[in-house]
Formats: sequence, C-alpha cells, structure tokens
Amino acid sequence: MGLLSTCTQTENGLVFAIPDYEKRNIEVSQVDLDILVKADEILHDKDSWRKDPARVCGKSRRITLYCALEKASIEVQGSYIHRQAALQEVRFVIDDRYRDRWE
Repeated sequence: MGLLSTCTQTENGLVFAIPDYEKRNIEVSQVDLDILVKADEILHDKDSWRKDPARVCGKSRRITLYCALEKASIEVQGSYIHRQAALQEVRFVIDDRYRDRWE
C-alpha cells in the first residue's frame, strides 16, 4: 500500500485521508469497556503505576499505563490489538490533556 493510496482527489487537489483508527467517533464495544475496567483494576493504586513511557512489559510489581492496557486486553479478549477502540480513546484523552508534552 503506497502513500498515494491514502489520498483522495478533490477539486482542490490531493487530500490525505484520516485512518479510521484516528477518527474520534469510533464505536466502543462492551469488550472495550471491559478492557478499561480491567486496566483500572490492574492500576488500582498509585504504588502500582510506573509512569515512564516504556512499552516493554515485564513482570515488575509496578506497571505502565501501556502495559496495563496490553495486559487487560489479553485477559479480556485473548489478544492485544494496538488500535483497539478502548486504547485509542485513552490516547485521545492523553493527547487532549497533555498537548504540549512534546514541546
């Protein structure tokens, strides 16, 4: 799939399409809600959290948000889907609340 396959021709020229997983109106299922509840249980208190951005999940007593969502996904649905609606919603909230974190 090439870069141009994500474009749409309009009267103003080529426009890049927004991938479905980046759209803010994605449908959330009961499985998504169950994943979020499970992640909340995993991160039950502040001593459970490891607040670095690491995506390498081990067997540490402290766990990152990413790893809690990954673990919850596997426990709830048997697999981890990176662009799962529940996980995207969490990313959207982080992006909205911490827009300037990369500046």
